[in-house]
Amino acid sequence: MDPALIRLETDRVIYWLKKGAQPSNTVHSILKKEGIFYRLHLERWGKSQEEIGQTIEEWKQGHRKKDKVPTTKAQRMKDQLKAEEAVFQKEQEARIKAEAEKAAAQAEAARKAEEQKAIEAEKLEAQKAEGENDGNDTAQKKQAAENDATEKSPVEPSEDVDSKDSAPEDKSASENPDSETKTGQTKE
Repeated sequence: MDPALIRLETDRVIYWLKKGAQPSNTVHSILKKEGIFYRLHLERWGKSQEEIGQTIEEWKQGHRKKDKVPTTKAQRMKDQLKAEEAVFQKEQEARIKAEAEKAAAQAEAARKAEEQKAIEAEKLEAQKAEGENDGNDTAQKKQAAENDATEKSPVEPSEDVDSKDSAPEDKSASENPDSETKTGQTKE
């Protein structure tokens, strides 16, 4: 069922509203939908007729788009459901992407660990092979080092060693009798 065609004489409506006419609720809603009250508001703010005409036309175009969309409760619920589904899909995609990135990072870490183990194994094998070739030389070197350590006797600290450690301090103090000691007093 098509709505009834309403034709308004905007100038006369504004004239009567300025004189104090009070529209009924139904007429008020019609005038509001047609932008009459908005036009009256713009005139009160001192806008020119060109500015008012352009602003009202933009306003009507915006409202026509809204009027074309059904505003039944069922339609609003469908729209809300679609919006929720879109949000859910985005969350799912983000979650899947994050899991894929995490799995890729774990796989990369595992691959690097395997490479590191392979490198260490190669080094160990190289050392073993080198150790077999130099095994006799290494064993002989260890034996010689042990023999040298047992032949040398440990040096006991003597007074000469202690006097050498403290000698620079004493020497500087003995050379200059007027020099200050660590406590800040002069020697007499």
